[in-house]
Amino acid sequence: MFAGRRILFGVVSRLGLMCLMLLAVPSVMVACSKTEGEEENAPEQGEETVEGEVPQGFNEAMLYWHNYARTKPKEFAQKFIKTRIAGADAKNLYQELMSMPVRQPYQLHPELIAYAQGYLDSHPGKWGHSNMGFGYIPGVWGRAESISAGVKNPRDIVIQLLIDKGLAPRYGHRRNILSAEYTHMGAGFVEGGKAYYGFQCMIDYAGIK
Repeated sequence: MFAGRRILFGVVSRLGLMCLMLLAVPSVMVACSKTEGEEENAPEQGEETVEGEVPQGFNEAMLYWHNYARTKPKEFAQKFIKTRIAGADAKNLYQELMSMPVRQPYQLHPELIAYAQGYLDSHPGKWGHSNMGFGYIPGVWGRAESISAGVKNPRDIVIQLLIDKGLAPRYGHRRNILSAEYTHMGAGFVEGGKAYYGFQCMIDYAGIK
């Protein structure tokens, strides 16, 4: 099923290991991220927040921040990325958000949530991707997956993956979040002894008719 797989790994020394894996299968892209902490994603002094509006559930909060970037890209850039543009990748993100069209919001899909959570629960302590075996969902025509570690706050996970530090020019994590190709998402997480750097998250995306 995944014949012709091509893998490209990028290593970022200061933040730990980050990698981008591209599968040579139509409409499928997988990205992964692993960092040692939240230094790049911690709120800057004076940075605006909208925490009062954010839903409490993990998947609901992840959906909120994905859709904030997708449906209000200029506002998201001004509030959350403008203070971070000292780095080339953050500057590139800022420019992209300021010029991109508005995307349709993602929707949560219970099967994607169950798949991501089930994979993490059944592979304790393992760092790596699943085989994205959620193709059984009726109407699926595109699939993607991102993983992150060391960052717990949903907003900061999304910002980390959007900046995609060190992974130019492909920016696989960013593409997953901002892509017009996918329509649904679902996330899972583990923390504590079962997780890299104390917190590990998996996000699965799919285009579903």
